[in-house]
Amino acid sequence: TNGDGLSVKMTFREQFELFRSASAVIGIHGTGLSNMVWMDYTSHDRPIIIEITVGPHTYKEAKYNGNRYRNYFQNYWGLPMNYNHLVFAPNSTFSNVFIDLHVLRETLDEVLSKG
Repeated sequence: TNGDGLSVKMTFREQFELFRSASAVIGIHGTGLSNMVWMDYTSHDRPIIIEITVGPHTYKEAKYNGNRYRNYFQNYWGLPMNYNHLVFAPNSTFSNVFIDLHVLRETLDEVLSKG
């Protein structure tokens, strides 16, 4: 760990091997989730991605609420993946993020039932 008991420092090779061996990734939008590019897209089963990101209630000004909720799908649209996204719960703030566990369960049930 990095001393905080929560994070783990990984080499580039360790990150590559971890994501290359993963069949599914669930994470909050950010640079760590972009490692999904290393997943095995040659497999018969398409990798499952569930990205958690900002929603329409995150910003008060309408100009910030365009079609921004499918972030990595827009970046990696050509990859053969089973992409899904969830938005932060309305009680989220810039320092505390919450998700609706009911929505997460429904998403997981749907994604896993396809396999």
